Formats: sequence, C-alpha cells, structure tokens
Amino acid sequence: MKKTTGLLLAAMTLATQGVQAENTDLICSMDEINTKTNEVTQTTDVKVSVPDQSSRNVRALTYYNSDRIVEQWEITPTHSNYRYRKMVGGDIIKTETSSIEAATGRVLGSMHYDPSPYLRIRGHKEKESTFSGQCYLAPVTAAPAAAQ
Repeated sequence: MKKTTGLLLAAMTLATQGVQAENTDLICSMDEINTKTNEVTQTTDVKVSVPDQSSRNVRALTYYNSDRIVEQWEITPTHSNYRYRKMVGGDIIKTETSSIEAATGRVLGSMHYDPSPYLRIRGHKEKESTFSGQCYLAPVTAAPAAAQ
C-alpha cells in the first residue's frame, strides 16, 4: 500500500499520547494529490482518533533526537481542525493542516514538506499536496461473551 498521508498517522500518534478525554474513532478514505506532479494517491480504511472535547484545544509535543513535533487539535461543534509541524534545528521542514466536518465527515487538508538545503542538494525534493476525503464513525466491536 502506498504511503498514507501524514495527517492520519499523526492523528493516531496523538491519540496514544495521553489525551485525557475519550476519543472518537473514525475510518477515513481519501485522495492525496501531489500539486507538483498531479499524481493522485488513494488511501482507504485508515483509522483516525479525534479527541472528543467540544470547543477545546488539544496540544501534543514530541521530541525525537533533535526533531521536535507539535500537533494541535482545535475541536469545535462543527469542525475538528488539525495542525502538525515538524521542526529540525529550528527550521520547520514539514507542515500539515486539515479539517474534518463534524456533520458530514468530510476531510480537507494540505501538506508541505521542505527538507533542509543540505538534503535538497543530495536530491531530496519538496512535497506539496492537498487531500480530501470522507470519514465515518468506526463500527463498535462487541466484547466477547464470557465463557460459561
């Protein structure tokens, strides 16, 4: 399967980092369009956990060696807005923003990846993409009945 959008993976990471409220689990399918090449990547059945806190801001900060990752959710009655930033040595090299409509489950977002000048010289390219799709509430699995 092709690489999924960072939004979805980062959202799953956020859900495991000790957010105190219950989460709303969603299953999402979306198209990611590379704005430089117009290549379309389709992703289906990816689980996303949105913090279930009406009119709240949720922020997570993660460190990986010298990398710093900041994830922010702004949850309102109509939208769940998400922002992801990855910083290395003070430079922002990856930014993602997205929004999920509460009533329809529609997802819209964009991603910008800008590697350091050193990596660009070695052949790494910038990535610019937009994505859109649809999310649905994940089905609740019944707990197994106790053996008698």
